[in-house]
Amino acid sequence: MALIKCPDCGREISEKAFKCLYCGCTIESNLDDRVEEVGVQESLSASENTVTRFDYNKIGKMSIILGCLAWIIGFFQLFKDDLIVTMACFAGLVIVGSTLVIAGFLAILCGELKRRYEN
Repeated sequence: MALIKCPDCGREISEKAFKCLYCGCTIESNLDDRVEEVGVQESLSASENTVTRFDYNKIGKMSIILGCLAWIIGFFQLFKDDLIVTMACFAGLVIVGSTLVIAGFLAILCGELKRRYEN
């Protein structure tokens, strides 16, 4: 860490100091750098907050629709010839569909609770 002389009292202080430790003189160049740095950090944190917002209703509805679609496809799998493969496909699609429907309802519920507690 380099040392510079205070413009007011002439004593040696850190080049990164905002004020002289001895006389209290403000070092303008370091203060300007700090203001720019803080401004950049504030704009970054503001943009991060807007990116992480989710539309829980949309996610929930899409999940419910995909779950119902999996149920319908599973139902039509029952009319195939091979019984073992048919039952395996039907069971798998029913489990996937049920999981998606439940996740959809939970996403909608989570969105409603979050909306109520934010206000």
